[in-house]
Amino acid sequence: MKITESLAQEINVRQACAALTVSSAGFYRWRSRQKSVPRENRRPAPPLALSKEEERTILVILHDERLVDMAPPEIYRKLLDEGIYL
Repeated sequence: MKITESLAQEINVRQACAALTVSSAGFYRWRSRQKSVPRENRRPAPPLALSKEEERTILVILHDERLVDMAPPEIYRKLLDEGIYL
């Protein structure tokens, strides 16, 4: 697209897109994305989402050597039997 943009400065955009077999709509879409500031989060996190610390704790438990070959429901039951409540 940068080549199309540099060629469009010499000739018009439509001719540059035709010469390089680039869709003019795609070129304009690319150019508008270059100018706009990207938004980080488009929607807020769900209210019941885990915090980053809770998520890390769960991942550490799921990657534990003795639990690595078990399904999450089995891990949950095993942890409850051991008295670990998350």
